[in-house]
Amino acid sequence: MQIILTVIRDRESDLTLAGIAAAALCGGGITAPFPDGLPSRPNPDDQGSIEVTCEEANGPFARAGFVQAGFATIEALPMPTIPPKSNPVTIQTGPENQEYLQFGDSAADALLGAGLTIAFPDGSSYQGDLSNDTTMSVMCASADTAKVQSAFTAVWQMLANS
Repeated sequence: MQIILTVIRDRESDLTLAGIAAAALCGGGITAPFPDGLPSRPNPDDQGSIEVTCEEANGPFARAGFVQAGFATIEALPMPTIPPKSNPVTIQTGPENQEYLQFGDSAADALLGAGLTIAFPDGSSYQGDLSNDTTMSVMCASADTAKVQSAFTAVWQMLANS
């Protein structure tokens, strides 16, 4: 059963960054696109929020992703238990247009919260200088590499089409 989550401001106030997190979660298969193909949409009842849709079972993971990225949801779903990941690998990701890399932290945070990526030993969701590097590094289980790459591809495409 599909549910809709309403994402609202919390520590982070820029809903554009929530849209980037939504693109990552959608590209990674945690949430689903709306019928028009978009990963999120403005909430028609509250312009201070966006909506995403997902399978009910993925709701806690989606919520955890938004919380890690600095947002909250109106829906009070439990925080998920993220199982330990095996065979960690580090992957490099970056957009064709270097200026978009600075927005990669919202995506990396959301994917970490949702359990698709693994924190680095210092607790960070990514490594790299988003202002000067051409790529950033994230860690994930080797089994999740394709999902994580798909998540970042969705983010870079969304930013390029904005």
